[in-house]
Amino acid sequence: MLARTCKDLWESEPDLVKRDQQLRESYRLYRKDFDRALAKSSDDAALYADINAATTALLLNDAETAELVAYQVAAICRSKADVGTDYWAMATLGECALITNKPDAAAAHYRDAVKLAGTNYADIASTRRNAAMPRSCSVTCKSI
Repeated sequence: MLARTCKDLWESEPDLVKRDQQLRESYRLYRKDFDRALAKSSDDAALYADINAATTALLLNDAETAELVAYQVAAICRSKADVGTDYWAMATLGECALITNKPDAAAAHYRDAVKLAGTNYADIASTRRNAAMPRSCSVTCKSI
């Protein structure tokens, strides 16, 4: 929750130095949460923390780290037995593809996620917000 709060503060902070500090703290906390989740063998918690770490790394202009983390997250997603029926795993694969600059794959994963969501519009809205954050995604967001 604290990592998400830092990311929210980053979005609303007008001071550039403070914005940078909030985003760096968000990244640090997401990575810490990821390590904690892995230690507890909680794939779902690890996915949530690490995809957000990848996004914050990208927002910090560290594309190399963002891509490495995104590939790690995608591997965890694909190892899940229920990846084809898990909304968040599919949406996370979309975000991984977006971070690694694979817009066609991102769009396909996002379309699959939306099918899984059905009428759960809150999840779709959250996914759309996340997809818009790391890059301009005029093509990809239309799929969500």
